[in-house]
Amino acid sequence: MRSAVEHHHGDPIPVLHWLAVHGLNLVIGLGAGAGAVAVAAGGVLAFLYGRRASASVSAEVHSRPEGYLVIARPVIRAVGLYRVKFQETDGVMVRLREVHLDNDELVERECMVYPGAFGQQYVDAGEELSTSVTFPPLRPPESVIGWLVFLDVAAPTWLARFRTGVWRDQTFIPRPTQES
Repeated sequence: MRSAVEHHHGDPIPVLHWLAVHGLNLVIGLGAGAGAVAVAAGGVLAFLYGRRASASVSAEVHSRPEGYLVIARPVIRAVGLYRVKFQETDGVMVRLREVHLDNDELVERECMVYPGAFGQQYVDAGEELSTSVTFPPLRPPESVIGWLVFLDVAAPTWLARFRTGVWRDQTFIPRPTQES
């Protein structure tokens, strides 16, 4: 009877068999490890970037006897995996700026700020919040050609101490040419 060393010595078939079995195990092990790394990386990405939102604003102006009435309509959508919780201080702000034409140059001037446009503190994943913000009647000087309406949304991320998610939108509404 031959020993194991004598059996493998000089005989290529058992060596190839050993390489095939253990090589296949090695490849399967590497594939499983790569799969585990991919799942972990996906978890990290979901953790860091799963809090996504979109913000948009539209606006209109109406001429009234008491002045121009500007109505802004902000919309916030949480499109990620998690709810978006607004920052406590300046979480959702709607700003109105006058646009003047002075000496053939456009000049912006701060007009009004409306903080906390949404009564609730967050928007759930897949949810859309919309509201209307009505600014008090304005009596602007003749140099005002319209208004810029801004929507600013700020929400802390999972790494709240290091980053804040910010979404912004703006729109321009021209001054009506005819008064009612």
